[in-house]
Amino acid sequence: MRFLLKLLNLASLSPDDGGRGQVVLGQGVADAREAERRHRLSHPGVTSPMPADRFKEWRGDYDLFDLEPLPLDAEIRELCHRFREASVQEQCVMRDGMSMDDFYTLLTFGRRASVQAIRSEDTSIADDGLIAIAMVDMSRIDHRDATMSLGLLDHALQRLGANANERIEEVSRQALPEIAEVLVRQTKRPPGHRRLSACCYEEFESTKGIGFVRRGVEDYAPLSDLFPVALDIKTFINSDCYRSNIKIASSLPSVWLQGHDDAAVSKALESATGGVTIDGRILPEKDSDPFAQQLTVFLIETGSEAFANELLAISEVPAAWHLRLGAASGNLFALMVARSVREGVDAFETAESLQRFKAPLQHALVRQNS
Repeated sequence: MRFLLKLLNLASLSPDDGGRGQVVLGQGVADAREAERRHRLSHPGVTSPMPADRFKEWRGDYDLFDLEPLPLDAEIRELCHRFREASVQEQCVMRDGMSMDDFYTLLTFGRRASVQAIRSEDTSIADDGLIAIAMVDMSRIDHRDATMSLGLLDHALQRLGANANERIEEVSRQALPEIAEVLVRQTKRPPGHRRLSACCYEEFESTKGIGFVRRGVEDYAPLSDLFPVALDIKTFINSDCYRSNIKIASSLPSVWLQGHDDAAVSKALESATGGVTIDGRILPEKDSDPFAQQLTVFLIETGSEAFANELLAISEVPAAWHLRLGAASGNLFALMVARSVREGVDAFETAESLQRFKAPLQHALVRQNS
């Protein structure tokens, strides 16, 4: 399933865990898969009302910053309108025909709808996102994924001045009890728990309008603005054979620089005032197994130019288990790492091929300090 590949990818390629952890599916996902299996057995021959298309990571459809409206968004909105007007029995038939993959497509639409509603100042788009959540069978998803989509839609409605509580409660009447409970519970959360930051996102302005960027849990108080640098890096990665996304308030795990002077690495990283991660996914036409490849850039502001240069020198020592490319300017340091994350699969990049990123990586840092 497409959604499961996405989850496996997030579990195995998270740049914040040092990249060496084992793939472990959460219990919520395992339970959802079992519920899906049972549902398929008890509902043979059902037909899904969902569009045939799916959101695709390689196309950038999961990126809530550079989001572009797609025909699939319009098709799902039309389905939401049909669901809203259907009888309870008809809604049950529609929901029973859907798969776990369908539900995750609806939840992705909900996240996308939150951004599109804000950009167009159209609360009806957010309303359709809520209906998409109401269509979901909670037993066949990880409940945390519904909460995330709901949180973003709640933010959009409040930002647009709508009565979010009233709209969420209205939609809850068309949902199954478990999802209805999640919807109503959102309206009772303290105001601080309904902010965008509670969903681990932050708003930034893009050339296409307001967008959401993922936010980690690390301290983030850089003296310089790291986001334009991250955007430059994202741009040149996307102009190559990757699609990338940005996460602010992240860290550079020391594991990527260990093995030469670990004490110096720790001291330099401890001085960091803020970090951003740019994670790239190779395009499927370039590699038959794109989920086996990792390309990640860690950008940090260190406590001094000396620390940045020390990390640069260490990054130039070849590593045994991954490829790396460093750049520094002033107190900024960036490290690009590449490797295969799957046993028996060769890395797409080589030490030589990675050099094509050296000049643009250095230029992104220099331009910030010029």
